[in-house]
Amino acid sequence: MAKQIGSSLTVTAPIPRIALAVHHAVHRKPSWKDRKLKYALIMGIGEYWSSERLAPADTRRLDGGDPAPLYDLIDTKHGSAIHVVYREEGGESRAVFVCLGFDPPKAGNLYSEKLARRVVDFLGEAGAYARVERLKI
Repeated sequence: MAKQIGSSLTVTAPIPRIALAVHHAVHRKPSWKDRKLKYALIMGIGEYWSSERLAPADTRRLDGGDPAPLYDLIDTKHGSAIHVVYREEGGESRAVFVCLGFDPPKAGNLYSEKLARRVVDFLGEAGAYARVERLKI
């Protein structure tokens, strides 16, 4: 049986715009209404979470001609994190949100999906089309 391990965000926007939306989603405090309705189960988003860039945002190429991937690590301050991997695929960009250290793992799935949907909100303000899918293995 397949288990959900996180969420995938596919966007028709360049990776730097997605990374900026992720940064805003992590650091900007949601409105009171959004905290009550959209993000009620996600404690600390916009307040206690932090993010760290794990790879430089450059355009160098890896072997095989693929651009170097960019990574963000979102620390949720609960001994757990969400690892975000950015990739170009065809004419679209993809950000994959993978949960690390959540107990139970089901809680991490909720965090990754809510964070991906919050990023979609920020991308929508910038006029980019995005869709969120659940990752399963």
